[in-house]
Amino acid sequence: MTALRIWGIAERSAAGGLRRVTGELAAKAAALSAGGVVTVLEVGGERVSVVAAATALAERAGGEAPDIILLGATPNGRDLGARLAAKLAR
Repeated sequence: MTALRIWGIAERSAAGGLRRVTGELAAKAAALSAGGVVTVLEVGGERVSVVAAATALAERAGGEAPDIILLGATPNGRDLGARLAAKLAR
C-alpha cells in the first residue's frame, strides 16, 4: 500500500480550545495514513469566511496534492468541505 498524504482540518470551539471532532479526525488520519504524512491544518483568525478558507486551502492543495482531506461533520465542516470540493473539482 502506498503511503497517503492526508490533511485533517482542525476546528476550534467558541472558548478557543480544539473541538472534539479535531481529535477524532487526527486519530482517523493516523489510522489511514499507513506511514504516510498527516497534516492537521487550522483555518485561523477571528470570523474567517468559509469562502476565503476554501480558496486558501484549494491553493495550498494545488501545491501539496493531498490524497485525502478530512473535515468534521459540523455545519462549518460541511460548508467548507462542499466549497473546497467544488474548487478542487473533485
